[in-house]
Amino acid sequence: MSREQAGQQWQPLPEYALDRDRTPSVRAALRRLIPRVAVPAVPSGDLSRSDIPTDLILGRHDLQVRAGGRGGGERPVRMAAHVIEDCRDDPAAEPPEAFLDALRTAMETPREEDSA
Repeated sequence: MSREQAGQQWQPLPEYALDRDRTPSVRAALRRLIPRVAVPAVPSGDLSRSDIPTDLILGRHDLQVRAGGRGGGERPVRMAAHVIEDCRDDPAAEPPEAFLDALRTAMETPREEDSA
């Protein structure tokens, strides 16, 4: 749900999410559920060995994936980052126009193999 869709109801959502995260029974349920439905993280070593050009679109305020790279580490050379300001962990929903702009930029950026 985007901020625009939620309207005035947006403001309490982050507080509610934090409250749920602090509830032991909810945390236990999520620890069992998330591995079954979430896309597993790609180990950073695998990313650094990849020769596939990759674009990462992320929010400036994402708490899971930092704009500077995981844990302040370096991104692989062939990975371009498109950081969306005023956004947390769901760029496609929070500022959809900015996400589409970043996606268009990623799709229009020439790659080395395109110019060879």
